Amino acid sequence: MNEELNNENVQVAEPVQTNFEPSPEPPKKKKKGKGFLIFLIVVLIIGGLIFGGIKLFKYLTRIDDPFPDIDTLGVTETIDYTNYLEEDYKNGTISADTYAAQSALAIFEPDKVDEKYKSTIINYQEPSYIYEFVAEHSDEISYDVKAYIYSKYLLADVVWDTGEDEETSGIYSYKVEKVSDKPGNVNKLSKVKLSSKGHFLIYYTTDGLNAITDQKAEELAKHLEYTASNYKKLYGLDFKYTATNKSKQSSVFRMESESHAAKLLHDNNIDTKYLDTALPVYVINLGNSNTPAYYNVSTTTALDELWHLLAANPDFWNPKEDGSKYTEEEKTAFRSATTTYTLPYFVINSSLDNMADTKIISSHELFHHYQPYICGNGEYVPCEYSSGNEKHVAKKFTIETTANLAAVEGSGVNTIGTEVNGHAWQYSKFGVEKSIDNESFQGYLSYTFAYNYKKVVPNGMDKLFKSLTKENPLKYLYDNSNGKYKEAFLMTVEKNLTLDYDNNQLLPYKNSWTIEYPPNHETIWNKKVETESIKYSSSHYYYVDPMNYGDETRFEISTGRKDLTLLFFVYENNKYKKVYEQDLTKDFIVKPKDFKDYEQIVIVIANTSASEEEGYSIVSGETSTEPTITPESLKLKKEKTKGGDRNQLGSKEHFSSMSCYQVEDSDMFKTVTQVKLDFDEEDKPEDMYLKGTIQMKNYDPNNPAFKIAKTTVKGLLFVMKQKYKQELKSVRVSTMDDNDKFSILFKVKKDYYDAIKNSFNTESESKYDIATSIENEGFTCEYRY
Repeated sequence: MNEELNNENVQVAEPVQTNFEPSPEPPKKKKKGKGFLIFLIVVLIIGGLIFGGIKLFKYLTRIDDPFPDIDTLGVTETIDYTNYLEEDYKNGTISADTYAAQSALAIFEPDKVDEKYKSTIINYQEPSYIYEFVAEHSDEISYDVKAYIYSKYLLADVVWDTGEDEETSGIYSYKVEKVSDKPGNVNKLSKVKLSSKGHFLIYYTTDGLNAITDQKAEELAKHLEYTASNYKKLYGLDFKYTATNKSKQSSVFRMESESHAAKLLHDNNIDTKYLDTALPVYVINLGNSNTPAYYNVSTTTALDELWHLLAANPDFWNPKEDGSKYTEEEKTAFRSATTTYTLPYFVINSSLDNMADTKIISSHELFHHYQPYICGNGEYVPCEYSSGNEKHVAKKFTIETTANLAAVEGSGVNTIGTEVNGHAWQYSKFGVEKSIDNESFQGYLSYTFAYNYKKVVPNGMDKLFKSLTKENPLKYLYDNSNGKYKEAFLMTVEKNLTLDYDNNQLLPYKNSWTIEYPPNHETIWNKKVETESIKYSSSHYYYVDPMNYGDETRFEISTGRKDLTLLFFVYENNKYKKVYEQDLTKDFIVKPKDFKDYEQIVIVIANTSASEEEGYSIVSGETSTEPTITPESLKLKKEKTKGGDRNQLGSKEHFSSMSCYQVEDSDMFKTVTQVKLDFDEEDKPEDMYLKGTIQMKNYDPNNPAFKIAKTTVKGLLFVMKQKYKQELKSVRVSTMDDNDKFSILFKVKKDYYDAIKNSFNTESESKYDIATSIENEGFTCEYRY
């Protein structure tokens, strides 16, 4: 394979050797806290050089770790969202061959992507886009790159594990022979479930690296039928499936692989007719792929390209048209080329631990199957748009937007912490402005806007569907919104702050812990003139603490452009509340100090155009100009945020959980203490997690001091378990290791409080006081509501 697909010549630094004698105690800072909490922390410190790994004792119980990795603590995320791969291809710096190779690697083997292109932006891709690109640029792409990409198209790294069968009577094309694992293969298929209405065949296995349980396969089958039923109720869409089995190209798929699939159906008393009428779903291990699931569309151009590729090279099976028999060599070569017996199909990662995530992702991929029928008015026709005399694949913007929106509405998932919550977080953080040059990325993110568009625009979902075949889908949505595009966009801008959604899948959670608001565009300073440009369908948020400005300071915001709108929010009762809105065809003036009774005000500038970049200016300083708004003119009550304190915790009264950490550094160690507290409906402390981690700097696994540390920790845990039996009766303990890190995790049940409340240096049971005392110990905390 060519150089693009073997980009592994990376120089790896030799481990740094460390030579030192084991010490009973590494240097540590003195803690202000006391009692049982501090004892738990001290246990880690006393352990000396704690790192490497030890096996769990039988008496230790494994606990699900609720804490983030210590490498992420205190780190401000800075991601370059410039799509250098797209830029280099468009300006001719790289060839179509390199572009195709790097795009495919970004999906399937991201570790092999060229360092320059390891940008988050290229992770948001579906394989079908790469297949179409290869088909459209066939003459520019090398055989090796094609072979790699189409091997993924045909599931060449998956094997059927069906044994052998001599039967040939109408069930199979010919006798089924045992297929040996292919080199490097980690996936196999040995079982099948037919969904209740016969729409889906779930192929999976219960042992090996891609193993799932029979129960999870059944749950996935039920969920897909549930989603299909919802798509019918919500959008009037019937489920259809037309297998690729009537054309010359289909023989590429339906020889050996169909026989193995048929045997699985036969062994499970499933009629083999479903090979032609049910959508195949393959549950396989996708490894470190950036794509948790994907749908492989059936397209004529891709099939034609694939046919010529396989027929032209002796390494692949060469179909016979003269009726002659296939040789054993040809059969073996064919087996190494393909596992799937038909198109379309979709794949889902076998890591099904988070079923909420699995359900919403599978619903997203399932909707990709509906889109060709939508674009073809009931016929399976790839979504394309016309430009001149040429047809082009539909813009990824609405392909991914409608798939995400349909999944949110049709999956039945209403939790937080899924892949889709992450997309909402990205939209809140970057919006259209940062993602505008990458349609796929923009598409995943913009489903919250699509949700609001559907809410306010007559027949909004139908217009979203029609945009699938438009060259400029956003402009189409604007032109066909009955004048309500602006309302839909401003609703999205507002809800980015108010979070007023009835479905939790629309909330911007970076993970299951932290809500993410749009970032502060820029701090507004006194006596400064700022001129800003803002891209179409984008917004800028300015967060202002009124106490940071003088009594006479005013902001004057002006533009004279009708497409710009200003929204004004106050932070009240621990929520953002919109209190004013104005088109910027006239100036807006506000005196921040007028709002001193509020912890924060927010000024938002929104560009409601679907195609034009706009500009505005902010002048700040002391003037005699009367403000446009005051609390009195808005009839706002002069009440401080409940809690009466402007400190860090003043806005956090309604939190239900808190997660805190403290980091200490020495020359050899990074020591991290983490605490998580949950509170019940009466704001009483519930479960508590404590975790201590020591990370060895300049990690050297061959240093003998590591073994001593393991033994030391093992002994300390045993002693602690014996000595503190009474205190630990409601405590579960777990140890975890990861090369250079070693951790001890404690879960303390809800009846812990009386035993250890002195550790918080407070007699109060108020969660506000508990949080304050923990922060006073030097911990950095995040709060969940």
